[in-house]
Amino acid sequence: MRYSSLPAERYSPLYYLSSVGAGGLAVSFFMYLLWLTPHPKQPIPTFSTLSDAFSSGGPAMQALIVAAGLVFAVFSLLHFRLLAWNWKHDRAWRATEGFKSFSNGNAESQLMALPLALAMSVNVLFIAGALFIPGLWEMAEYLFPLAVLAFASIGYTTGIVAGNFEWYAFIFLFLLAMVFAPRYLAFKVTTMPEFMGNRYGDGTRTILAWYALIKMLISWLSLGLFAGGFLVRQILGIPMWQSTIVLVAF
Repeated sequence: MRYSSLPAERYSPLYYLSSVGAGGLAVSFFMYLLWLTPHPKQPIPTFSTLSDAFSSGGPAMQALIVAAGLVFAVFSLLHFRLLAWNWKHDRAWRATEGFKSFSNGNAESQLMALPLALAMSVNVLFIAGALFIPGLWEMAEYLFPLAVLAFASIGYTTGIVAGNFEWYAFIFLFLLAMVFAPRYLAFKVTTMPEFMGNRYGDGTRTILAWYALIKMLISWLSLGLFAGGFLVRQILGIPMWQSTIVLVAF
């Protein structure tokens, strides 16, 4: 799909949310791989763990890996395409008189959509490297500092909101590392449904897995399609339901 041009005066920084939504959808399909594929001794699925699961798994596992990986790649490309489109029109919009009046009012808070989109790019690139580049996860001790440096750079250049991903997550990451992770390692499990299944039975594992899938479909998928459909509607001038179909198709 080719995105049409938009007059600089009509641009809104909220259009960056379409890129955020596409990136969020990509991450959601990575979560399917995280929850439903085995990755022993690894916190997340990687190229090597997916290769092992594909070669040793049945048709259902193979179909899951191919479908989730393909959809992740599609939404990742859509994320960067929407980011580039927004970046181009954002530069033109900032040169107009409308931007000057915009930046002097309360609407200026909408500019935080840019660092959110850039922070989502860091997340997408980090996951894509782990999934598609053989052996890259073995260099995780270098990847994590680079990711933190990228978030810090985004926060320095565009606003502290990008750093909130890591800043607010510190408390929960600390709890994970000090309280929950040792228990997961002791039980030799890598996913929450697996842990709950060992603790309370297979029924609980199945319920939690389906709950997580449905929750992601309702919250992440619907939000991403709405944000992307809103942008497509503004660009192409078509109804919202048609915009959503176009977004899913391409």
